[in-house]
Amino acid sequence: MANWTRRRLSASLAAAFAGGGFARASALPPEAPLFKELGDFDIPPHLQRIATSGHGRPGLGGGVYRRCAPAPANRARAFSADGACWELADLQVAPEQTGAAGDGRDDDHDALQAAQALARPMVLGQGRDYRVSSTLSLGVPVSGAGRITAGPGFRGDVLIHGRGAFRLKDATLDGTGLPRPLRRWIGAGDPAGCAIFLEGRPGSPLDQPQLDGVTIRNTPGGGLMAKYAQGIRIWNFRAQNVQNNPAFITSAVIELYRCDDGELRDCDIRNYGWKGYSLGACKRTVATNCLAEGGNPGHAAHYLDDCEDCGFVNCRHSGGGYAAKASNARRVWFHGYRSSGSAGGLQVQSCHDVEARDIEVVDSIGAAFVVSASTAGPLVGCRLSQARAAWTGPPRTGQIGLMLTANGARDSQVSGVALDDFEVSNGYFGVYAEPSAACRVEIAAANVRIAAPAQYGMILFAAAVALRGGEIEGAPGFPALAVYSNAGDTGGAVTLSGLTLTGLTPTGSSSMGAPGRAALIEIGGDGGRPAAFSDLAIRDVVGRGGRALLVARLTGAGARAASAPVQVALRDDIALDLAAPLAVDLTFVDGATGSVAAQRNRFATRAGAPGQIRLGPRAALVSTRLDGNRAEIVWA
Repeated sequence: MANWTRRRLSASLAAAFAGGGFARASALPPEAPLFKELGDFDIPPHLQRIATSGHGRPGLGGGVYRRCAPAPANRARAFSADGACWELADLQVAPEQTGAAGDGRDDDHDALQAAQALARPMVLGQGRDYRVSSTLSLGVPVSGAGRITAGPGFRGDVLIHGRGAFRLKDATLDGTGLPRPLRRWIGAGDPAGCAIFLEGRPGSPLDQPQLDGVTIRNTPGGGLMAKYAQGIRIWNFRAQNVQNNPAFITSAVIELYRCDDGELRDCDIRNYGWKGYSLGACKRTVATNCLAEGGNPGHAAHYLDDCEDCGFVNCRHSGGGYAAKASNARRVWFHGYRSSGSAGGLQVQSCHDVEARDIEVVDSIGAAFVVSASTAGPLVGCRLSQARAAWTGPPRTGQIGLMLTANGARDSQVSGVALDDFEVSNGYFGVYAEPSAACRVEIAAANVRIAAPAQYGMILFAAAVALRGGEIEGAPGFPALAVYSNAGDTGGAVTLSGLTLTGLTPTGSSSMGAPGRAALIEIGGDGGRPAAFSDLAIRDVVGRGGRALLVARLTGAGARAASAPVQVALRDDIALDLAAPLAVDLTFVDGATGSVAAQRNRFATRAGAPGQIRLGPRAALVSTRLDGNRAEIVWA
């Protein structure tokens, strides 16, 4: 440096600072000092600010410094030879101003922590790679398109431990050097192997932490885990090759626990190993336009557990895992959800008030939609299909469009299930409410379409059923619609109207065990048991291709000896193109009482002959009104 003299600034530099002014690095004369050299110079006392050309090397980490009260020297504060104390004055700090190299080789951990200690917004250099050897603790806004990488021999469970006023924008976090967790099972709330861990406390949550445009790569555990973070915002988040630990773990790419009033928007996670987005015990938190591609068959891409007033909107999933799951939740929703090629679709377990609208599950290998021990509905505008090409051997019972189940929960209910504009194709069953003496199932549906099932279109073990409008197909030897009551169920009402039912003519024995009795609608009869329904009403139903429009085996609710009367009403029914002359076959078990009203029906067989109504054997008391029917009445 030609114009430098030790212990005193050159005349040209002193002139540049005359009057207390200062020049930034871009306007400095070439003889400007480095931060580490300030101790070699006397600085004229009238100068209140000076500028450096770098921190430890020219052109890297230059900044403006101001005189300050004497305090211990550190990476942002130094003494000149004349005894004056100088501290970094820039309102934003770059890690290079505290000694970071950002070259992907040197350890920048201490420099980043020193920049954090200044409690000012930190800016990462464009394209720079800050290699760190242990966990960073950050509680200031950090921005810039730089990268923070876990180096070889990294010490600690996570790359960044967020606290205080945590903000992160446009940065890339690379967990290449993070150690693989030694624990085989990493439960919810365990941050081992994560890139970011945000940790508030009960009663003292982090206040509105934000991540915008952040990318996370190559972590053996999760991506982001946040606990007790009020008003968290996660926008434009990207994750790739996350959860690459071969050990079995349960952490998610994004896992939020007790994070109320949060928002996830426009996130994209790909090639991940286990869970995708997981919300646990959150309130009023919504994810919108969040994509997940990958996953493990035992876990869901979008997951809600013990949440309230939370949901996923216009989110998508494809790949090996399950699509979405809600458990132990209240007032949650899935709107505009799309899934393709998944191990299974949506699962709702032990929830209250779950809403699904405009749902599409395509080529699901397992059940496309499962409602378990829950109050769920409305389920509107759903399109479900099974990956029949993926079936091996006979279809498995899990390959169902919509499945209603107790899932082992005793004294449970599956109620409030209200289907509208609901479509299922290629399922083993289209809709299945499985038998369980410990679960009461109630279902209402309108405008249902079920195509090409392997067996039943709908098979319902239920206490109450109301179907209005729609088209349901059956399969050879199986009815399009079967409704049974669970053992010990107190019974309810079955109402069917405006349905079109189709099925192929069966060969051999029917599903009820007797040749010639396969029906498009089957009420009771499973294993020879009657159905304990108090009311059966059928109106405006068209059947094509079966041997009978309706076969029912009925008893009143409760014990046979004291059963309530069974009310059966058949009105304005039209049975066309039946394969046999028997249109309706009603059987009452011994001791049952009830009445049958069949009015204004026009039963007809394929040949155009009137269809038969058969009542038998006679119950203890059966009153009948069989007027206005073009049918032959047969008493058994």
